[in-house]
Amino acid sequence: MPIFNKGEFLKLLSKGEENLIENLKIDLEKYETISLAKNDGFSNEYLNAMLIALKGNNSIREIDLTEIGEVTEEGGMALAEFLTKNILNRLNLRGNNIHQGVIIALGEALKKNTSLVYMNLSLTDLKNEGALALAQGLEINKTLKYLNLTGNKGIGLKGVRALTESLKVNNSLIALELADLQINTISIELMAEVLKINRSLTSLDLSGNIISSIAIKALLDALEVNPLLVSLKIGSDRYIEYIEYEDLLKTIKSNPFLSIELKLLPQTDYLGDKAVIDIKEALAENKACKELYEEIKTGKLGFIGREEIVNFIQDIEEKIKDSGKEIKQHFRKITEEMKTILNLSGKPDRKFADMVTEAQPRPPLTRG
Repeated sequence: MPIFNKGEFLKLLSKGEENLIENLKIDLEKYETISLAKNDGFSNEYLNAMLIALKGNNSIREIDLTEIGEVTEEGGMALAEFLTKNILNRLNLRGNNIHQGVIIALGEALKKNTSLVYMNLSLTDLKNEGALALAQGLEINKTLKYLNLTGNKGIGLKGVRALTESLKVNNSLIALELADLQINTISIELMAEVLKINRSLTSLDLSGNIISSIAIKALLDALEVNPLLVSLKIGSDRYIEYIEYEDLLKTIKSNPFLSIELKLLPQTDYLGDKAVIDIKEALAENKACKELYEEIKTGKLGFIGREEIVNFIQDIEEKIKDSGKEIKQHFRKITEEMKTILNLSGKPDRKFADMVTEAQPRPPLTRG
C-alpha cells in the first residue's frame, strides 16, 4: 500500500477542512503508513485530527509524525486507544510536546498491546509520571523491541528507577535509549545491578549523561556477568570521569560479543602508551569490535570500538558455535526478531543499526 504523506494530505485538504476528520477516516483505510513532519506544513490541528481519525482504522501499521508540535489530550487518547487494536508496528512521535496524560495512556495501552515493536518518544517533554506509566507497561508488554526516551530531561530519579526495575521482568526489549537525560550515579548503579539479571537487552545508550567513575565501574562489572548486552554507549564531550583502564580491559576480555562506544574527554591524557597498547590488544581479541575509532596522541585514547548490529547478524552463527545452549537460543531468537523488524521497515537494504538504534558512527575526537 502507498504511504500517506504530504502529497496525499494536500489532496485531501483540497476537498475542504469542514469534514476533515471524517474524510481522513475514509482515506486512511487505503494506507499502511503515515509519514508527515513539521517541514511538511503539518500543523497541531492537523496532527490531532489525524490521530482522532485513527479510531476504527484497520490498516495503519506505521506512524511517523516527527517534530510537528503538540499532541493534545484528545488526539493522544485516540492514539492510545488505537494501540489496543494491536495492528500498529511502529510509532515515532519524536520532537512533539506530548501531554503527560497521553503518555500515561500510552503506558496503559502497552499492557494490552501485542503488535508494537518500535516506539520513539524522544524529545517529547516526558516527565516522571509518564516514565512510571511506561515502566508499568513494559512489565507486562511482551512485544516491544525498541524504546527511545532520549532528551527527556524531565525524567528524574523516580522515573529512571521505575524504567530500570521494569527490565527485571521484561524479556522482549532489545534496545533502550536513555541518552541526554539527567541520570545520576545512583540510577546507573541500579541499572548495572538489573543488567546482571536482564536477558533480553542487547543495546543500551546512556551517552550524554553524567557518568562517574563509580557508575562506569558498576556497568563494567555487570557486563562481565551479562554476555548478552552487545552495544553500550556511555560518555560525552562534557561528562565522563576517570576510568580504570584495567577494569575496561577485564570487561572486554570477558565479554567476547561486546561493542563499547566510550567517549573520553579530549583533555584526558592520563592513559599512557602501555594502557593504549593493552587496550588495543584486548580489542583485537574481541570478536565484536571490528571498528576501532581511536586517536592516540600523547597516550590518549578517544573512541573504543563500535560494531553495527547488522554485521552482528551476518556472522552470529560463527560467534556462538562454541557457546552454551542458553546463549545460542537467545541470540538465534534475537536474530529472527531483528530480521522481522527489518522487514517491517519496508526498506530491506537499510541497516538495522541505522533503523533501530538510529546511531551513526562519529568521527574520532580532536583536541579542543
